[in-house]
This record gives sequence, C-alpha cells and structure tokens, in this order.
Amino acid sequence: MTKAVYLFWSVFLCWLVPFGVFLPPGLPARELLARELPARGVPPREIPADLHHRVYRAYLEGDLGLWATAIERFEAASTAGAGGNDLFPLVLARYGYIGALLGEGEQDLAREHLARARQEMATLMDQSPDDPRLWALRGAFSGFRILLRPLSALRFGPEASRSLDRAMELDPREPLVWLERANALFHRPAAFGGSKEGARESYGEAVRLFEENLEPGQEWLYLNSLIGLARSLCHIGDNESALAALERALAFEPDLGWVREKLLPALAGGYCQGDTP
Repeated sequence: MTKAVYLFWSVFLCWLVPFGVFLPPGLPARELLARELPARGVPPREIPADLHHRVYRAYLEGDLGLWATAIERFEAASTAGAGGNDLFPLVLARYGYIGALLGEGEQDLAREHLARARQEMATLMDQSPDDPRLWALRGAFSGFRILLRPLSALRFGPEASRSLDRAMELDPREPLVWLERANALFHRPAAFGGSKEGARESYGEAVRLFEENLEPGQEWLYLNSLIGLARSLCHIGDNESALAALERALAFEPDLGWVREKLLPALAGGYCQGDTP
C-alpha cells in the first residue's frame, strides 16, 4: 500500500509542462499581449507588457533559454518595484519554467527555481492569504516537490490536495484553480479518486472561465487548459471533440507549430498523450 501511495503522488502532477493557448473570437493574441497587466493590484507600470510577451513566446516555442531570460527580467522588475505585490507574475513565470525544466530532466535547475518560487510565494501569501491563485500554485509546487523527491509524497501529497481544496473554497470562478484541479484529476489513479471524465469537466470549466475574462499574461494558461481538455476528451473516446479543442488552440495561435505538427496528428490517430509509435 505504501508503495502504491508513493507511486500515486510521484506521478500526480507530472503533466504540468506547458502545452498550448486560445483566445476568445475577435480578440487577436497580439492585441491582448500589447496591454498592460492590471491583475489583482499589480501596478501595470511595474510589469512591462514585453515581459509577458517573452513568457508567451517561451511557452509557444518550448525555449528554456527564453524562459530563463524572461524570468531574469521579471526579477529585475520586481526588485525595482516599490513593494512585493508585483511578485505574482514572477511566480507564475517560474511555475511554467519549472514544469518545462522537469519535462527536460533539468532537476537541479528546477529545484533552484522552486526554492525561489516558494520564498516569493510566502511573501505573497503573507500579503494576500485568501488569494485562490496562490493556493492553486501552492498545490502545484507541492506536486513539483514530489517529482523532485518521490519519498516526500506522504507529506506533500495531502498538502497539495488541501491547497487545491482551499483554492476552490475561496473562489470557484478562478480559472487557474480549475486548471490545477483538472491536472490532479487527470493524473491521479482512479483508485485514489482520479477521473478522466472529471478532468474533462474541470478543463472545460477552466477554458470557459478564461474565455469570459482572459487577462494579459494568462494566454499560455488558457492554451494549457485547451490542450488538457483535448487530451482528456481523447482518453474518454471523444476524438472528434478532442481535435476540435486543438483546432481552437490553433485558431488562436497559428504559431503553435508543435500542436499542428505533432499533437494534432497524434490525437487523430488515437494517441492521447501525443506519443506516436
């Protein structure tokens, strides 16, 4: 039983590597990215729009070097800020970068950025202890810690679940909360409450909420939700809807070449994880 628990939590959040994006019809990606970020008290002047654009391009291209450069610039902007309320975009950028690093097997660098992210998260939670986005990311970071040290699963697995539950209690209309809930349901074994159908519903809710009010800096999270939706649909046998979800992502961002060239053909062939023989 103990080994099964370890296995569960070691794979619980292994699919947090960023994947894709979609914007509501009539709202071009470049137009949205050109805006300043007014999210939850972050002064727009402290986080230039070009930094969000760098994160977005890093996500689209899967470019770790571009991720690193974007984070360095975020760090400089944060240091120059008058307070700590500009840290959230930096923590969000690290979240994506850590996932990408883990996907490439760069565990040492992932561990370094996770340590920084946790320190920044502590500052943010002192300032805004009831921000549901912070609790959702706290759950994700607990999952990252398990991936880096599987034997910590018994400690950080329940912590991840409690964090996600708290996030949902605080704001059931926050799309990031639904995205993280979907990731958990998608990867959790059925014996421990996992459900591909439940994941499909949660990814769908994340997509819907992002579409209602997609803020600058959220574009790659929106794509991630759409591609998670596509994969969960494939797993429950609805390939037609899965392909439609990917087409929505490509309609938003034609430059998402790896989705067009790899993931779309894979799902068309019934390979739900995108891995063809």
